[in-house]
Amino acid sequence: MTKKDDFRQIVSSLYQKYEVPRLLFLGDLSEYSIELQEGLLKFLEEPPHNLFVILFAQDRSQIIPTITSRCITVQLPKKLVFENLDTAKMESIKTALPPVQETLKQLTHNPATWTIPDLKDVERDQLDFWLWQLLSYAGEYYKHNPNPTLADLITKLTQSRQYNQANLQKKLVLGWIKA
Repeated sequence: MTKKDDFRQIVSSLYQKYEVPRLLFLGDLSEYSIELQEGLLKFLEEPPHNLFVILFAQDRSQIIPTITSRCITVQLPKKLVFENLDTAKMESIKTALPPVQETLKQLTHNPATWTIPDLKDVERDQLDFWLWQLLSYAGEYYKHNPNPTLADLITKLTQSRQYNQANLQKKLVLGWIKA
């Protein structure tokens, strides 16, 4: 995580007059601390000439409202995000965690047989992205087939993701889903 002073220096270095339009991708904003997000406000209000900032977030609720009020929000189809926007993270998850579709099928049809994956080599951001995928697909399935099993799974996935983001032990995070 970038420290506040380092962040200020990076933002200051962006203030120049660009002759041709440029795009600046700032990564997953939900991973920025509130302090760093607040430090970004002036930059978003008064960006350099010809520099257009693109912010990405898996979860809009993780972004402070003063940023979302200053931005145009575009919600991309989840499939596009999963398959194109973060391919490096997707590949790392494929090797570290079980496939999302298969996991979701097992959790909805026969959760008692689901085995919690080994998490010793899984990074917290990988687990968060995987849980986000599970939650997204479960939400889509629920729209087409609302039922108590899916509703319960969505609740547990949401709680698991919150626990993961709160830095609790990974094993407890996934144990919650199965309980």
